[in-house]
Amino acid sequence: MPVDPERDTQELLSKYASGLRSKFRLPVWPPDGDRKGVQGKFRMFYQKVPGNTAFSYSMDHTESSYVFDPKGYILSIHQARASA
Repeated sequence: MPVDPERDTQELLSKYASGLRSKFRLPVWPPDGDRKGVQGKFRMFYQKVPGNTAFSYSMDHTESSYVFDPKGYILSIHQARASA
């Protein structure tokens, strides 16, 4: 699920995903109103962090990837390791 709907458009992420292996897809693209519900179910965190100018910002977020089978069951969860 994209963590920055202002920048991560469905079109942009579809172009990114097309460079991945053909079996991978972007499985979760909730309607804007349901983003918080999905965030809670998948234990996701994301927050906009203001930058040095009025027009810049970054996003703090969890780094997890879920792999689903064709029926929608979770096969594995991959979490990034914290750096020292």
